[in-house]
Amino acid sequence: MTIVFRCEFGPDYGLGHLMRIISLSQAFAQRGKCKQILLTNSDAAYFKSLLETASFTVINFNHHVEGLAFDLREFVDTPKDAITVFDHYDVTAGQMKAYQEAGNFLVAIDDLGDREITANVILNQNIGAELIYQKKNLNILYLLGLEYCLIRKQFNKTHRQLEEKDPTSILLTLGGGDITERLSILLSAIKRVDQLLVNKIKLDVVLPKLPPNDLEKINHITKAYQLISVNMIFDCYDLSDTMKKSKLAISSCGSTVYELASVGVPVLGIAIADNQMPAAIKLEEFGIGRYVSRINDFDEARFVELFFELYHQTKEAGRKVPEKTLFDGKSSLRAADLMIKKAGSILNHDQLERERI
Repeated sequence: MTIVFRCEFGPDYGLGHLMRIISLSQAFAQRGKCKQILLTNSDAAYFKSLLETASFTVINFNHHVEGLAFDLREFVDTPKDAITVFDHYDVTAGQMKAYQEAGNFLVAIDDLGDREITANVILNQNIGAELIYQKKNLNILYLLGLEYCLIRKQFNKTHRQLEEKDPTSILLTLGGGDITERLSILLSAIKRVDQLLVNKIKLDVVLPKLPPNDLEKINHITKAYQLISVNMIFDCYDLSDTMKKSKLAISSCGSTVYELASVGVPVLGIAIADNQMPAAIKLEEFGIGRYVSRINDFDEARFVELFFELYHQTKEAGRKVPEKTLFDGKSSLRAADLMIKKAGSILNHDQLERERI
């Protein structure tokens, strides 16, 4: 069997999509030897170290390809024995239909639920995904919610750990893209937190490489802090060790929220895109943390209030590891197993039909 991934990504977009297919690639590899390839237009060299944690070989198209507008036979010897997984908004309903009509098995990783999807399997890991697909197609396998959350294996190894020398380690991570403006908003709000603190804390700030002027803007804000020491982490796409040492995280509400929850770190959530809202508004209900607001309508007073609420809760909780978590470390494996099972059932059905004819 061959696993074919289709995804686009770059420093300014698609990082969450890439993280999801990497976690699924790791899961397929744990289930046995199979060939895996990633088909993309993107520059993989930028994410070399991150891509090395996956089990697929990256193949760049020799010309620009939109969505599924390629012939699988060019890349796979036996297409009917392949599973194609796409995590890509540009794939159209027409492309999906044509791809399946050619006899190809198709998996769609979705996080919006706002378009027609014709696939053999639809996976949406988000909180509340079950409410989106109420009119289900009986021919489609739906893998919905946290039970099938695609979390990279390095986040499932150990529980949350804290260094004795660092009792108040806070993580700030807001994703990729044009981060300077939204990071400036958060760091300015943290200035108010700094004014109200009694004890010193350390703030780990995750950010991409920034132009000198943008970095100067960030430094201008943080140099005013009195009790908060800032450690900037540039271009890091495996934050598992940093997360496990963190007592609290200020985070966008994408895939990072689930990685934080998997290692037991409470989240102060900021929605930076519409597709993050389903998870954002459910953070408290699922015991992951608290939702502040959208970044475009940032509520500084609410942020400061909720920061200290979570800060004091984690301080009182000390270093005790939660007895129960939302994730059992098997959600990606569960998804991979059911995709393989579904593909096998369709392949066997097709063979029976050919023998009958």
